[in-house]
Amino acid sequence: MGTEEPRAHQVTGSRDRITPEFILYTIWGWGVAALLTIASLPLVLTGVVLCLFLDHDRKLVLPVNQGWCRLICRVMPMWRYEVVGKEHIDPGASYVIASNHLSAADIILLGYVDVPFRWVAKHTIYLVPIFGWQLWLLGHLSIHRGSRSSRRRLMERAVRTLDAGMSILIFPEGTRTRTGAMRPFKPGGFLIAREARRPVLPVIISGTFDAMPPNSLLLRKRIHAIVKILEPVNVTARTDEEIDALIADVRERMIREKADLDREAEVKLERWLLTLRRR
Repeated sequence: MGTEEPRAHQVTGSRDRITPEFILYTIWGWGVAALLTIASLPLVLTGVVLCLFLDHDRKLVLPVNQGWCRLICRVMPMWRYEVVGKEHIDPGASYVIASNHLSAADIILLGYVDVPFRWVAKHTIYLVPIFGWQLWLLGHLSIHRGSRSSRRRLMERAVRTLDAGMSILIFPEGTRTRTGAMRPFKPGGFLIAREARRPVLPVIISGTFDAMPPNSLLLRKRIHAIVKILEPVNVTARTDEEIDALIADVRERMIREKADLDREAEVKLERWLLTLRRR
C-alpha cells in the first residue's frame, strides 16, 4: 500500500521543443475555449431562468458543460483521445466520480463521462470571468481549502446533488500532480458517497500530463489520451477504518491500471507521430 506509480516515460526530441506550431495551436486552443464559453453564456442564462420554474435543481442545463468540453476536444488538432469502460455506467444512477488529475486537459476530456455531473472545484475557479461565473450559474460545487465550514457545506450540497439524480466529480488527490505520479487520496469524496449511499465511480486518465505542463498555459506537445471508467465501488455502511482501507485499495488499483494505460497511450502516440512524419 501507499506506493506511487513511476513517472510516465518521456520521449525527448521534437515533442519537447517550443515551436511556432505549438504557439499557434495554443492561441487556437485558448481562443476556441474563450469563444465557446462566451457563446454558451446566453444559453446558460436562458436555461437557468427556465429552471427557476421547471427544474429547481438545474439538472437540465448541465449538458451545456459536457457539450462545451466535447466541442473543444473535437477542434484540438494536437489531441487524440479515446474513452473506454462506458459499459460500467448505469444511465439511471448517480455517482461520486473519482478521477486522477494530470493536466488542465483532464477537465475537457472528462466531459465524455456520460452522466450529468457537477464539479467540485476550489473557490478561486469561480472568480475567473465568464468561465467561473458560468460554473456558478450551473450550480457546480466549490470548496475553500482548509475551511471546516466549507467542507461541511460541500458535504450538504453534494448529498443534495446526488439525491436529485446528478453525480459529482471530485479529484481525490486534491490538486493536479506535479510529477506524473498519483498523489495520496483525500477521503472527502468517499465520505460523501457513504453519506449519500451512492457508489464511487473510479476514472483513470492517461496521456495528458504533457499536454499542458505545470505552471504553463502553453500547449507544448501532441498527446494521445485515454480515459478509462472502472467498475463502481460500493461504500455504503462501511466504518471509517474500512473506508481508509477502501481508499488505499482503489488508489492502488488506479495506479496499476494507469501504468498499463500509459504504455498503451505512448505506443499510440508514437504511431500517430510516425504517420505525421511520413506526410
